[in-house]
This record gives sequence, C-alpha cells and structure tokens, in this order.
Amino acid sequence: MDFPFTPRLEALLASDRERILIGVLGPPASGKSTLARRLVQKLSHHAVIALPMDGFHLPNEVLLKKGILPWKGCHFTFDAARFVHTVERIQDNAELVKCPSYDRTVHHDAIEDAIEIDMHHRIIIAEGNYLLLDVEPWSSLRDIWDFSIYVDVHPDIQLQRLIARHVKGGRTAVEARAKAGSTDLPNSKLIQNVRHLADFVFEPPANFL
Repeated sequence: MDFPFTPRLEALLASDRERILIGVLGPPASGKSTLARRLVQKLSHHAVIALPMDGFHLPNEVLLKKGILPWKGCHFTFDAARFVHTVERIQDNAELVKCPSYDRTVHHDAIEDAIEIDMHHRIIIAEGNYLLLDVEPWSSLRDIWDFSIYVDVHPDIQLQRLIARHVKGGRTAVEARAKAGSTDLPNSKLIQNVRHLADFVFEPPANFL
C-alpha cells in the first residue's frame, strides 16, 4: 500500500540526517499499530525499527498500589519520564538502547529489554497515543519527531474495534464496552485536541487492520 505522505518520507530518507524519528499517534484503536507495522514493512530495505509506547505502561502492581489500575491507558498510567528519556537517547544515537515491549495477550504488562535499538537503525517509528500531548513531560517530545502522523478514525469504527480488542483480552462484551467508555473514549477527546499539531493527518480505510 502506498501512502499519501510517501513524498514526505522520501524527502527525509534523501536527507543527510543520521537518524530519523517518526511519531505515529492517534486515539485508541485508530490503527496506529497497523500503520507503524506497514511502515516498517514498506521501509524494510532501510535500517528501520518500531518503538511502541505501550511497553512504557507502569507495571500493574504499581498501578494497583496507586489506586489507578482501572484507568490504565490514561497518560498518567505510563512512565512518561522514562519514555521521553529513552526517545532522547535514541535521538542522540546512543550505542544501544534497550526498550520494553507490551504483552496484550496474557499478563497485560511490559516485557523488559524486548526491543534493542542499535546505532545501525536509522529510522525509528514510535507509535502511541500521547506523542504530541500538551502535558509535561510528554510535551518535550514535540520537537523530537522529524515527522508526525496522526491516524484518524470514525467513532463508530473505533468503538467496534475497542470492544473487540477488550473481549479478545479476556473481558465480557459488557465489560469491554464499560472499559471503552471509562478510559478509551475520554482519552480520545484528549488526543484529538492535538490533531492539528501533527505534520500529516492520515485517514485509513475502515478495513485498515
């Protein structure tokens, strides 16, 4: 699949930048992970790697102690300072940066050191909800992205995807709808407020999965 922003990517690739950081953001279930994955495939002949923000969730036990586990997924349930510091190290082309990934299937928790970003990786595609959020320390990321893409989604399609996601994660249909209403949809409104800050707004087809 070709993308309407391909010329922007080609211009970045043709530049003399030693490292290119691309931020893919949008509301929950908008298709961010799919776009990041397809970009990695599209740029596979380059030294490219994906960096999902989900790996920087605070551990469930920490969220439980803080009393905020029911709000998991909100910006304050992430280790934002660690994520920003990690992205800054990547921007500085540190020799090796080990990053966590996230397990959505069983434990719903981070897996430490699952992603290794080395000096040969020229293109890093970060993916997550809050990459342009106007809240510290997230706001420090705005000047880091060489190119930012906001993935838009129709509310009806988003809700269908969210319910299916939560059911797949072990919730009942009723629980899935409640989860979407308590965290995902309110988060979406917060994220939509920074839509205009993205370099490009991508509107994928409904079957973009």
